[in-house]
Amino acid sequence: MNGLLTTCEFCAVDRDIIIVSPTGEAISLQAVRGIIEHLAEEIAVCFPEAYSALTEIYAESRLNRVYFLQRIVIRFLKCNYSPSDNRPDFYNGTFANIEYVSCPMRGECELEGIVCNPKYKPSLRPAEMRVMVKWYEGLNEDEIAESLCLSTCTVHNHIRNAYIRLGVHSRSEFVKYAVLHNLFS
Repeated sequence: MNGLLTTCEFCAVDRDIIIVSPTGEAISLQAVRGIIEHLAEEIAVCFPEAYSALTEIYAESRLNRVYFLQRIVIRFLKCNYSPSDNRPDFYNGTFANIEYVSCPMRGECELEGIVCNPKYKPSLRPAEMRVMVKWYEGLNEDEIAESLCLSTCTVHNHIRNAYIRLGVHSRSEFVKYAVLHNLFS
């Protein structure tokens, strides 16, 4: 993967999804090892309703985990990413730009607003949550690192990623968000 998913654009082309890097390099989604699992995890975290609906749709494939996740990811990407528009769809490791894709079922599809044009529901990963609880309590990065046996760099990255997921830019914004959304209750 080597940072391919740090910033990229997805394009649905026929039956395939193409990943376009910022340098213009284009590669098939299925040609990159490990990318399907990573994207499936991101969909589950950022769009839990879409992930749940897609796991039900493709339940018969569940015994073949790789194929099961591939079907979920490809369907999600086809429903939300059109041909190239030169805007990053995946930025700083998370989905950033859901697009309105032309579909003959628009307006009557039972999955519209769930899989197609889904609602973004930011949630934190367990490791991020452990760090953010301490951050919320007022500890600094060094204190958090020591208490959780992590490097300061790892703590900093978890805080940065949590800010991106939650759409906040400072500790005070984060505290306000946590209180408004009962993040720790």
